[in-house]
Amino acid sequence: MGERKNVQSLSDERFRNAFSELKSSGGLARLVNVHSDGQTPQHGNGLFLPWHRAYILDLERKLQSKDPGVSLPFWDWIGTPRLPDIYATPSTEETNSLYHNGRTLGLENPDFPSNCCLDAAMQEDTFEGFGGDYSSFGNQDSPGKLENLHGLIHTWVGGDMEALAASPGDPIFWAHHANVDRLWAAWQASPQGKDPDTTDIPLPGYPDLTVEKVLDIKTLGYNYASVAPLAPCPEPDERRLPRGRRLKNRTIAGLIPVFEGPNLDLVDESISHPLPTTGIPPDISRADVAFVNLRIGPGNARTPAVLRLTLNGTDNSNCPESLFGTPLWNGLGHLSHRKLTLRVDVTRTLKVIMAGRSRLPVQIGVRFSPPGRPLRVDRVVLRYS
Repeated sequence: MGERKNVQSLSDERFRNAFSELKSSGGLARLVNVHSDGQTPQHGNGLFLPWHRAYILDLERKLQSKDPGVSLPFWDWIGTPRLPDIYATPSTEETNSLYHNGRTLGLENPDFPSNCCLDAAMQEDTFEGFGGDYSSFGNQDSPGKLENLHGLIHTWVGGDMEALAASPGDPIFWAHHANVDRLWAAWQASPQGKDPDTTDIPLPGYPDLTVEKVLDIKTLGYNYASVAPLAPCPEPDERRLPRGRRLKNRTIAGLIPVFEGPNLDLVDESISHPLPTTGIPPDISRADVAFVNLRIGPGNARTPAVLRLTLNGTDNSNCPESLFGTPLWNGLGHLSHRKLTLRVDVTRTLKVIMAGRSRLPVQIGVRFSPPGRPLRVDRVVLRYS
């Protein structure tokens, strides 16, 4: 059984050489086309994790046809929040098959997910919450927490990694997705882990595979080297909380909805408003903020669109306890002419607020980037149960 290792432990040139052979033979370009041909069904819903498990296994097996002794490494971006050395130097595509031109490395998005962010995802106890909603195939409006986190890495790397159709052409894509797959495998083995309710769904581009056939990585012939456990996640720090600009010229209709349209526009600005908490029970089990009928205006399809939500939150972390970063990471070029509803889980922070450990009234804020690209939404609602 092959073991996928942390990319930091690679000590020879075998993987780089096998990747070079795959590129020169046209094998990588064909895999890029597979990702592009079926891009809608396997993103933003419960197919994301199973499909990409099959996809990166396809690449690994093609690499092993060049050198049977290699395995796909994973990039643990929590433990190593920087581009791994083997993908960065030598810094030309001619001398390093893992280097890729055009990476911006933090220019578009300076933030990596924090250990708190990942911990919140790993504590999800449903597949829908962790991996996405299976009822939304063909749509992209129900990603799981892990898919949302993975988008931050795409926008941090930049360049082709920001474009859905081109991203597999950057070799770091595969190490990144191997880490996503590793995290899914770890979640599956945890007390929270659960299989999806429906497993007979075929995987686009892989007619012989269904979701059920890719659930067990040992059956697929590989496992992962272990990594250090996550550091403890601190509670939100109220001393760091800023006051944002008040929402101007909008209708505020109490707790639900938070912001009322029609056509609430955000263009290169942050908005915030006091959120009354009267009537919210202290023993809530789940809460989210829903952006209903969200539309992205025209803009550069290679520039990522990033929406961030805060509840008494800071503006310098991607930890769900303070900042909820939901990157719409491919620029939404293929979504610009349609509407979707985006839901951001705020359960943990709202529980802290309702337990009296946060100041009142609660500030709820929304920030959207990049500059000059409008976001329109009919309404924003806080939902709880």
